[in-house]
Amino acid sequence: MTNKEEKKVLFGAVIARGLKDRRISQAALGDMLGVSRNTVTNWVADKYKPEHDLIVKLCGILGLSLEELYGTGSSEGISAVEKRLLDSYRLLSDSSKRAVERIVVTLADEELAEQDRYLKSSFRLIEVPSAKAAAGQGFAFSGEASRHVFIRKNELNRRADAIIEVSGDSMLPVYHDGDFVYVEYADSARPGQDVICTTADGGVIKRLTADYRLESVNPDLPFGDRYEDDNVRIAGIVLGLVDGGDRPTDRENEALHILFEEELRSLDAGSDE
Repeated sequence: MTNKEEKKVLFGAVIARGLKDRRISQAALGDMLGVSRNTVTNWVADKYKPEHDLIVKLCGILGLSLEELYGTGSSEGISAVEKRLLDSYRLLSDSSKRAVERIVVTLADEELAEQDRYLKSSFRLIEVPSAKAAAGQGFAFSGEASRHVFIRKNELNRRADAIIEVSGDSMLPVYHDGDFVYVEYADSARPGQDVICTTADGGVIKRLTADYRLESVNPDLPFGDRYEDDNVRIAGIVLGLVDGGDRPTDRENEALHILFEEELRSLDAGSDE
C-alpha cells in the first residue's frame, strides 16, 4: 500500500472515530455541513475527501485538529512533512527566514481567527435552571441561581430557552435519570406535547392529553386528578433531548469561555443583582 493510500484510509478512520466519540450520526453530520448522508458515508469509506471549505467546520463539529484529521502527527511529535520543511528552513538566509516567519504567523493568525469565528457562530449560551424535573412528586425548587452552558446550534434547539435536567427513572422509556431536555418557556401547549409543569412540590414533566389534561409519560405511574389548589401550571414545552454531540469538547469549551467572555461577565453580574 502506498503512503497516499495509507493517509487516505486514516482520514476516513479519523472521521468515523470523531462521529462515534461525539455520538453524531452520519446523517446529522451531513445536515450540519449541508451535504448528503451519502457524501459523509463516502468520506468515512475513503472514497473521497470533503471539499476544502468544509474542513475547518468539520474539525469543529467533531472536535478534531487539522493534524488529527490528516494524520500528520507522529509518535516523535513531528511529521515527515514538518521535518522536510524544517530542514529546508535551515538552508535559508536570515532575511528569508524572517520572511517565512512573517508568512507563517500571518497564516496561523488567520487560521485561528477562522476557527474562532466558526466556534462563536456555531454555539450559543443557554440557561440551565438549578431545579430539575421529575415525574412523581417533583424536584423541589432551590434558591440557587441558574447557570449557563454552551450548546451547539441546531434545528432542534433553536427555539429552546433553557435545558433542564431530568431526575429519576419514573419517566422511562422516554426520559432517563440524568438526561437533559430542551425547553421553550410557555404557559400553554398543544395536545400530545410534553410539558414542564410547576407544582407545589417542584418541577415535573407531563404530557398534555387531547382534552387538555395532564398525564404521566409513564402509563404505569399515573399522575392522578389535579385541582386548582395543587398549583399545577405549565411553565414550558419540552422540545427534545439534548444529544451528546450538542455539547462542546473540553477544548472547544475553553475557547468558548474566552470568546464569550463579555456575555459571561454580563450574565454573572445579572445573577448577583
